[in-house]
Amino acid sequence: MSITRNKGILAGVIIVFIPAFIGAMLSAQKTPVTLYVFDTCGGCNVQNPCKPCTLFIEQINKCKRLLKENNLLNKTEFMAYNVYMDSDAAVYKNQMNAIGLEEAPSLPAIVIGNMLISGRDELENLADAVKTERRFVPLLKQFLRVSKKEEIKMGIYDEKTVVNFSLPYCEDCIRTDSFLESLQGLKIIKIDPSDAAGRLLYERYCKTYGVSINDYAAPRLFIQRSSFLGYAEVSHSLEKVLSGNFKTIKIEVN
Repeated sequence: MSITRNKGILAGVIIVFIPAFIGAMLSAQKTPVTLYVFDTCGGCNVQNPCKPCTLFIEQINKCKRLLKENNLLNKTEFMAYNVYMDSDAAVYKNQMNAIGLEEAPSLPAIVIGNMLISGRDELENLADAVKTERRFVPLLKQFLRVSKKEEIKMGIYDEKTVVNFSLPYCEDCIRTDSFLESLQGLKIIKIDPSDAAGRLLYERYCKTYGVSINDYAAPRLFIQRSSFLGYAEVSHSLEKVLSGNFKTIKIEVN
């Protein structure tokens, strides 16, 4: 009799525990939020250092602010693409095809899970759209969906390697590139922060080195344990760290 009763208690505990466990697991899952903007002007030659794509950064900051105000920023996996860039346009086209469209009705547009909102006015509804996608059924579908995640790999370069985030049409970046090439024995890893992979690496490097993202401003350099922003700072301070023996951090995206 006691064995039967114990089995009944155990079954009851399992029945209560499993739904609670699944609910907690789904709640911890991040909802993908992908912003698409078309921006042809980065304000090049206007400021020093250069800030890429003013409208693009404005829309990124707006979306992150709306998510943060509604306590949703840490519950989302936020990515942004400027479809003016060929690589970002390819991502945009693939995602539109995945949700059964050739393109969004207007840009900027955001895809939340499989939900699309487009146009500046609609973007004000971002938080409500994310809340809708974080209900049980959409979260469960997202959990069951198989998707390939970008893998971040960490390592080290030697002490003479500099990671240089540089924009191709930024005068300050060009001056910095020339200065780096004039230094003997320096190994340069050059990354363009205007495409999706470059932005992700920029964010990872800033977070790892403990510096502000600074709206993807360039040129931004990382070497050994130091980070420098802009030609003036690079040319004034970089050589002071070259005699150090610390290794430069290596971050890669697969």
